[in-house]
Amino acid sequence: MISVNFFIFLFSYFFIFFFNDTATTEIYTLSLHDALPIFKVPLDPDTYNSSILEVNNNPYTLILDELNPQKGHQSLIDARSIQVKATYDGLGIHFETSIAKVDDSELISKYLLNFPEKLLYFQQREQFRVRVPAGLKMQLCVTTSPDTSYTGRLTDLSLTGLGANFEKEFACEQGARIKNCQLVAPDFDTLPINIEVQYIKPDESNKGTHIGASLFDLEGEDKKQYTDMVLNIQRLSLRSLMKHDWLDDQ
Repeated sequence: MISVNFFIFLFSYFFIFFFNDTATTEIYTLSLHDALPIFKVPLDPDTYNSSILEVNNNPYTLILDELNPQKGHQSLIDARSIQVKATYDGLGIHFETSIAKVDDSELISKYLLNFPEKLLYFQQREQFRVRVPAGLKMQLCVTTSPDTSYTGRLTDLSLTGLGANFEKEFACEQGARIKNCQLVAPDFDTLPINIEVQYIKPDESNKGTHIGASLFDLEGEDKKQYTDMVLNIQRLSLRSLMKHDWLDDQ
């Protein structure tokens, strides 16, 4: 098992995921962002850079770019296994896996990796947040006073919180508890929720505001609908995974 520094246990939530769709979503999230994973080949004292190009769920595999520096390529071919550590936005993943296939048909090699049997996962949030594709057009509607309301695009969801981008300044303080907000999503009824603002920061992409919020007093049918919504987004993320053409050569 890949060791994890003891101090991580003191300041982070820690899990072991065995082979399942949740673990696939965790790795897929890292592949979507510049997470800068660190790669280690057994019996090789050096560490290497690369990136996870793709996560596939039929069959369950990963595609890894060529190791850099290039001498890691031969080490990996000899060892036939690799250890991966990556962190992004408070989310950390450690796992070890083996090579199923090497593609040397182009100038830069790629590796088809077997999906790891288990995965060490830690994050500072209690629940994993799945990114909401912009194409879903999910919205958060917030009213902070009788004459002030905001409508923003939902960016991520977890079972206990959410993130949203607003195209204008969000005039509210951190820690504010706002009741009777509305979560608008396709294929779901408009859902009333209560949020507590955890952070507010400028959104450089549209000169607006990004907020992160936790939920409170979510109960009964509303809680069930919200949970179904989060799980549905996770499934959509998995179904959107694309496969490289060279997988068909297996």
